[in-house]
This record gives sequence, structure tokens and C-alpha cells, in this order.
Amino acid sequence: MVKRKLAFDLIPLQFYFSHVFQKIVLNNKIEKYLFSTQLILHDLDRLDNELIY
Repeated sequence: MVKRKLAFDLIPLQFYFSHVFQKIVLNNKIEKYLFSTQLILHDLDRLDNELIY
């Protein structure tokens, strides 16, 4: 009986922590994407300056 109660208490915690982990992974992917777009914009700006001047 105690094991069953403990299992029912831990199930919501498992869903909560898996949701938090998914947010961390998503934030990491978004951060990498933004950093890569920033580098691309920097390269385009530098190329634009070289071609115009």
C-alpha cells in the first residue's frame, strides 16, 4: 500500500521534471539558433561593407 501511494505521488513529479527538461533543451536550441543567425548577419554585414566600399 505504501509503495502504491509513493508511486502515485511520484508520477506528477516525473511529468513536471520531464517538462522542465524539455524547456531547457528547447531554450538551448533557441540559443544556438539565435547565435548562428547573429553570426550570419555579422558575416553579411561585413561582406556588404567590403562590396560597397
